Amino acid sequence: MQDFSQLLWYDRPAEAWTDALPLGNGRLGAMVFGGIGHERIALNEDTLWSKNPEPFPVKDSKKAVAHARELIRQRKFSEADQYIAANIPDGDSASYLPAGDLLLDFPGLEDVAAYRRELDLKRALASTVFTGKDGVTYTREAFISYPDQVLVIRLSADQPGKITFRAQLTSQLQGSCTEENGELVFAGHAPWYDRREKILWTSPEGLPGVALEMRLSARVTNGHCTCSGSGLSVENADSAVLYLTADTDFDNPITPRDHRALPEDAVLQSRHEADYRALAARCTLSIPQNELDERPSWQRLNGNPTGGTVALLFHYGRYLMIAGSRPGTLAMNLQGIWNDRLLPPWGCNYTTNINTEMNYWPAGPANLAECAEPLLTMVKKTAASGYQTARIKYGLPGWCSHHNGDGWGFSGMATGQTSWAFWPIGGAWLCCELFRVWQFSQDKEFLKELWPLLKDCAVFQKAWLTEQEGQWLTSPATSPENQFFDPATGDVAACCAGSMMDISIIKDLFTCTVETARILQQEDDFTASLPELCRRMPEHKIGQYGELLEFGEQFKEVEVRHRHLSHLYGFYPASEITQDDPELWEALRVTLARRGLFSTGWAMAWRMALQARLKNQYNVSEILRFMLSRVPHDYKVGWHDAQKGGTYANFFDAHPPFQIDGNFGAVAAIAECLVQSHRTRDGRILLELLPAPLPEWPEGKACGLRARGGITVDLTWQESRLRQATLLPDRDMEIVYANQILQLTAGVPVTING
Repeated sequence: MQDFSQLLWYDRPAEAWTDALPLGNGRLGAMVFGGIGHERIALNEDTLWSKNPEPFPVKDSKKAVAHARELIRQRKFSEADQYIAANIPDGDSASYLPAGDLLLDFPGLEDVAAYRRELDLKRALASTVFTGKDGVTYTREAFISYPDQVLVIRLSADQPGKITFRAQLTSQLQGSCTEENGELVFAGHAPWYDRREKILWTSPEGLPGVALEMRLSARVTNGHCTCSGSGLSVENADSAVLYLTADTDFDNPITPRDHRALPEDAVLQSRHEADYRALAARCTLSIPQNELDERPSWQRLNGNPTGGTVALLFHYGRYLMIAGSRPGTLAMNLQGIWNDRLLPPWGCNYTTNINTEMNYWPAGPANLAECAEPLLTMVKKTAASGYQTARIKYGLPGWCSHHNGDGWGFSGMATGQTSWAFWPIGGAWLCCELFRVWQFSQDKEFLKELWPLLKDCAVFQKAWLTEQEGQWLTSPATSPENQFFDPATGDVAACCAGSMMDISIIKDLFTCTVETARILQQEDDFTASLPELCRRMPEHKIGQYGELLEFGEQFKEVEVRHRHLSHLYGFYPASEITQDDPELWEALRVTLARRGLFSTGWAMAWRMALQARLKNQYNVSEILRFMLSRVPHDYKVGWHDAQKGGTYANFFDAHPPFQIDGNFGAVAAIAECLVQSHRTRDGRILLELLPAPLPEWPEGKACGLRARGGITVDLTWQESRLRQATLLPDRDMEIVYANQILQLTAGVPVTING
């Protein structure tokens, strides 16, 4: 039987971009619509950002920050909020932009039968198959190779001489097509500025944005191929293979790719599938299927998912990470590497108060640590400008970054509301997320690369702290992207002294720094000072409703069910709060109940992960039901009187609009239901297997999950109870399982019976 937990399939072509099926190799991205007489393949290249590499200037904000801090000391919260927004921002980050479209027109193909398009998650292969009114069956297959850095499209039929079409390259960028040596070449450039519904194609000095070149060529069997600047035409071929490459001058001059040097498509596909499977096959879920799983994928998004549909969500998220983030590429932005808008939502940038970090939550537990390398590279680039931001803007050592980032390493304060824009904690969360990847992978070379970033970020955060009444805290502080009512004026405010998220992230950063220094034998007076600082920072406070306080004191909330869960950072993704503290554990339950289960796409994924760590699998299931409900491609904020997410027909997460972070957060949450390893006992990892068995999965099997410490975990379960597990450690270690100490030896599997 076909594995429908590893297959997206449809009985009709895509009507919209969020119906199309994504392909990618981390750098090149494509959305395949599966059209019949007209096919569109929307194209992306991960370095296609607006602006240019000139350093972005930041303001000297030392006096302004001091004034805002004094206003907060005087409890003039709303006044401080307005003052910060007017005086401290630096400008806008760049935007990630679409490359263009490959358009294919097939004369005479309209009415067809037995139509099917699909995305095979085991092979990273998109295909469209149908039978024309002439009785000919046509097959179109596409993949993007990481080893060979090329999009390959193969067109064939079951009768000779039936492949006739015209191909064109179009783009929203400024540029034009020419013919070079039988290849169709698009050359153009991105805008220099592309934000706030405004496009500037050149800088004030007249400089263009990033240059782009796309090349298309064809190899045909028993047919005729011609090419001119207006397009590439194939007539009466038995089969044809299209090759598309793309490059920009983002970090190096464009070097034209010689398509004649590419091997045959069969060789390219073999190399592509071997490379992809090495990552994809590491971790799989096997859930019993039923006839409901055989339906077209869009019909499975009905708010009542089968266990197989939940498994599909897991496999699809891992697929998107492999397709969207590979060593040598840029980190995934708000939409991964897939965007079709010249003015994309939020600039399609890096949003580091949750979204960029959530993109990489699965890297550790879902066994894809290599895919986090682009995040490390991004943090290096951000830190390079972040040293200047720390020094000029705040007069402090080390480096920092704020809420927005981009491909160039923007680290300043973006222009916008204080509630989200003023937040010099972004770099700290990024560093902590990278440390968590290491906890699963135990790759010491990765940790060595992270170390200087981690330490210098901690240097800034230590200097950023201010002492008030014997405690070290942050001021001004915000809790992204929430607000409260100023007790004195009744006005809405966002800044305070010592928000819980600031405190939790900085404590986490200091803890990660101390641990890394110990592992790498880099301890010094600075790292020795950090534990005492943590002890002198505020503890979590419980409010009048039994909830955890977000802003350090009991303010009246503007929005009780706010989408962000910033003050719960210490519970997930960090592990500061555990069930070993019953009072805080109960306060977490109260807090989550007040916030509600349903929200935007990524916010539901965070709620899922928190509920999984609370071992409340039934709430996880309720969120999954809402998340796995299909929404139309034009779904808008405010429908149904609330901002709520769901899933588009192609299983992309709906914020709305599309944001990819919810896909990745769901993978991490599902993994958290199966294996938890965030707690320790006497310095040993405390391993929990099947801590939150999903009701959709009364029985099943998981292979290749990862636990902290570098342990690969296989599980089987029946009637929602563990039947057997196998642990395969990368190194010698002791762990705690079921209140017993287990001695693990590197490379030697250990079997646990349920």
